[in-house]
Amino acid sequence: ALELLIKNAKPYPIDGVYRFDDFRAELKELYANDLKRGLNQGVGYDFYSVALGELTAITGIPNHGKSSVLNQMLINLIKNYNAVNGKLDKSVDFRVGVFSPEMMPAQNYIGRTCAQFKNKPFEKKYTNRISEEELDLSTAFLNEHIFILNPDIGDAAPMKLLSLARSLVLTQSVKGIVIDPFNKLEHCRKAMDLTEGEYVAWFLNSWQSFARQYNVHVWIVVHPRKMQRDPKNPGEYEIPSIYDIIGSSNFAGICDNILCCHRSIMKNDPYVYLYTIKIRNFWVGTPGGCSKLLMDTESKSFINAPEDSDEELDNYFNTSGD
Repeated sequence: ALELLIKNAKPYPIDGVYRFDDFRAELKELYANDLKRGLNQGVGYDFYSVALGELTAITGIPNHGKSSVLNQMLINLIKNYNAVNGKLDKSVDFRVGVFSPEMMPAQNYIGRTCAQFKNKPFEKKYTNRISEEELDLSTAFLNEHIFILNPDIGDAAPMKLLSLARSLVLTQSVKGIVIDPFNKLEHCRKAMDLTEGEYVAWFLNSWQSFARQYNVHVWIVVHPRKMQRDPKNPGEYEIPSIYDIIGSSNFAGICDNILCCHRSIMKNDPYVYLYTIKIRNFWVGTPGGCSKLLMDTESKSFINAPEDSDEELDNYFNTSGD
């Protein structure tokens, strides 16, 4: 009997070590449902989608639209995925926490977001500006879906942000976190006695782990370290590469996705180009892609640029947001 027990004994499980069989149920579910694209954020969806559990960095030259394009993505996600009137899925109630100190005071960010939400300008100088009733209705709806993170930007700000984001996940079931921009937190590394590379690696790994643990999507906006003039196009800047970002090797290696917003300075046109510099998982999107976006210069709203003639483009911004 003792010999039989020894023969049939199973190894004692080791914490942190798993076998294929430990994931059999999850594998069967994946096999049945197939690999699926992420959530549809509306703009640039041909080459990039929002997969929960991933980390995306967005870069671009200042004033080239990265914050506005990201905010449009958030608005589209809320419109497409909400429990009241979600256009694509009412079972996913998309909520997001936004840390955006460059958009403060808060009323400025709220006004800008409501304008994008309704596809109408906010300023008085426009005759078609968002009405007070539309502003109130937009604010009431977005109040349930966007949470403003505004901790003191001191040396402990990165840890405070992680703590606030964790609280939002647990109490409000948020599906996304925005840090815009990373550069506002760069000074914190000195208090942690880390080199630039060590701090960037710690920061990105912390938020990637957070995204995976809580199954949310995290966006980090980061300004390029340097801007290069384009020798082929006088007056223009070259499109920033992954190596122009602060701590570039860590961003390149850790982030699941890297996007870049770029537009012409010399041409007076409303187009912004969204490049997918890196896409880790092929079912989420396509690296090396470029989406042409059209901006309404009054409301700062974005759509995928239609293939129609320029004369017909105005029609796309003459309807109010739902």
